[in-house]
Amino acid sequence: MDDFHCSLFILPEKLQYDIKSVAKQSVLWWSALLSFILKARLHKIDPTYLLTGEKNHTFDVEMFLANCSREERDKFLDRMLIYMRKLMISPQ
Repeated sequence: MDDFHCSLFILPEKLQYDIKSVAKQSVLWWSALLSFILKARLHKIDPTYLLTGEKNHTFDVEMFLANCSREERDKFLDRMLIYMRKLMISPQ
């Protein structure tokens, strides 16, 4: 087997790393990643924003309404109606 095609378990041996410590670091990394994703979803924050600092400027109304609570939906619809009323009443 050439050096380019080493598996995850052969490479640490070739680099003289302890396979147990490599496995432990891998588990820690994946658990940190999973924790990050779950916290982002819990707080309804786009993970891309947390990583890059740039907001996703697209907003999918159908997705929001399908995944929000009844209270969130009612607040959203109230705000939309207020906004639409202002657009219709205020002069251009």
